[in-house]
Amino acid sequence: MPVTVLMPVYNGETYVEAAIRSVLGQSYRDFELLIINDGSTDQTLPICEMYATQDKRIRIVDCAERGGITRRLNEGISLAKFEWIARMDADDICHPWRLAKQIAYLEAHPRCAMVTSRVHLMDEQGRYLGTEGIPAAYLYYTLHFECCIFHPAIMFHRQSIEAIGGYQLPFAEDYDLFARILKRYLIGGIDEPLLSYRIHGKSLHRYLHREEYAESLKEVRKKLWLSVYPELPPEAYQQAFQYDYQSLTGVQDMLQCLHWLDVFSQSLLHLDNPNRVVPDILYIWKYKRNWMIQQMAARLSFRQRARFLRSALSGPAFWKQMVWQSIKHHGI
Repeated sequence: MPVTVLMPVYNGETYVEAAIRSVLGQSYRDFELLIINDGSTDQTLPICEMYATQDKRIRIVDCAERGGITRRLNEGISLAKFEWIARMDADDICHPWRLAKQIAYLEAHPRCAMVTSRVHLMDEQGRYLGTEGIPAAYLYYTLHFECCIFHPAIMFHRQSIEAIGGYQLPFAEDYDLFARILKRYLIGGIDEPLLSYRIHGKSLHRYLHREEYAESLKEVRKKLWLSVYPELPPEAYQQAFQYDYQSLTGVQDMLQCLHWLDVFSQSLLHLDNPNRVVPDILYIWKYKRNWMIQQMAARLSFRQRARFLRSALSGPAFWKQMVWQSIKHHGI
């Protein structure tokens, strides 16, 4: 199954050579590397052209002016030779077996429209910083709260992406795409790192436009929540996404936040979706709820904390009832 590796790049002379070499060094050989040069003003294009003369699998599209990541990704999707497309950033490193393992996963799971993996984090010099990524079983639930997928670690089916309208937002374009895929198609995950993701100044654009990014992330999450529970009131949405819970000023506000988490999660359990696996939702829901309780309790006085925990953890009956209802409803 041939694959297109889609790599947009803008002024990436520092790292693009290493990125190209990591793609050319794949154990899986049936691919094209489609490089979209987004109006670079440094030595990015000459570096890419040098490698293109050495390997015919490299194809370069040179754009005279900068069009932005969303525009260039959509152009790349339309220009790709093959139906399966692997995303790649010009400052990251593909592990040698990345394409082989993602292709094998997709062949074994033909209903999947997209597969992702965990990643190794590295600094500007390529030093290992740790491993990141949500276990595949919990992607569905967690994506309703945060963008837990690393964009350059995905491989997707072109027809499915085109069917949902491709990339659309100028900011948080990846999260928006994942949210729309999630509603219609099965998303798979490989629980091992297949890419090294570089942490460095590539976040400058996001930093300069942090308000726009924050607003886009907020809107994507809001749409996801409303697609699950249309009756969700605005105050519930605001409470649910305060990760530091600074806006929650007392015990009652915190309990109300947990209430809306439970309402949403219960609705998600009963939503018809190809990604729904009831035991996985139950597990990660309970994990998230307990984590939230710990975070909230740490901000309270001793007396408030005791009152809060009595109510928040009066849960054995609650959890038994919830699990029993789900088992009865889904026959698990």
